[in-house]
Amino acid sequence: VTAKDDYGQTDTFTLYVVIKVDNPPEISNAKLQLTGTTITATNGGAYTATAASAPITGTLTFNVADDLGVESVTLKVNDATTNYTVTGSSYSAVVTLKAGSNAVKISSKDSGGNEKTLTFTATLDIPPVIKDVQVKVDNSATLNLANGDIKNLGLGELDSTGTITFTIDNL
Repeated sequence: VTAKDDYGQTDTFTLYVVIKVDNPPEISNAKLQLTGTTITATNGGAYTATAASAPITGTLTFNVADDLGVESVTLKVNDATTNYTVTGSSYSAVVTLKAGSNAVKISSKDSGGNEKTLTFTATLDIPPVIKDVQVKVDNSATLNLANGDIKNLGLGELDSTGTITFTIDNL
């Protein structure tokens, strides 16, 4: 830009504008480690892990990078904001999952206002447990049985009737 006054004096101001394409942040390498199970998550994925009981804690790791700089990252598990630690572009969080479906959402925003979200579902399956097994035949004593037990029950005759009672957890 050049300016000239009525006396012929001039001044020049030069400026350069660099236009860059601002890509949204990239969320990658999302992995959820639950005891013996590692889930490598992708956006929209649905995964299942089995555990003996719930709730269970695990470690979620992921990377967030952006060409012009990451402004913010939010991690939510079942709509609850979860804390994380950051080392460079690597993020790590201890997460707690309940039995059944667990929604995980990682959101990132860059300095240009672009946003990116990665969501996945981790279903925690708790197998049923049979317990409190009791056997009673005719007027005999009640026998309490643990899984795999073998117990003898003396009967007066083979034409006896009895009851077996038990409890099933995690159905």
